[in-house]
Amino acid sequence: MKRSDYKFKTETKSKLESKLKSLKDMNKIHKFEHDTLEELVHKMEQELETKMYIKNDIENIFNECINKKDEYLKDITQERISVFKERKKRQNQLQKLLLIMKQENNKNYNINYLKKYESNLMNEINSYKNYKDFETKIAMDLIDDHSLNDLYVT
Repeated sequence: MKRSDYKFKTETKSKLESKLKSLKDMNKIHKFEHDTLEELVHKMEQELETKMYIKNDIENIFNECINKKDEYLKDITQERISVFKERKKRQNQLQKLLLIMKQENNKNYNINYLKKYESNLMNEINSYKNYKDFETKIAMDLIDDHSLNDLYVT
């Protein structure tokens, strides 16, 4: 009986040791997998953080460009308003001049003089309008170039 007990004990001991060894090996494998997964998660978190920083930088640049564009457009609209006011003022001056000439000559006013004066005023208005249109075009080109350059800086 003792031999069989001894044999049984040795067999169970060897079986248990083999199971323990296999469990330790499995545990090592799982620990290794766990470590590699933790490293991957950490790398992914870092990549996400860098992408978030880049996204925030791009949003800031975009908002700055939009603000600059709004400022330029505001300046341009103010310039146009001033041009319209000047045109209205010149038209009023021309009407006053016509009335004065009419009153002075009592319907016998010099039409050639008035036509020349009117054409000179119209030429001035057109040249001023062309100048402002040219300025506006240059400003808009600068806005477009500036906003595109800012977006590609990163």
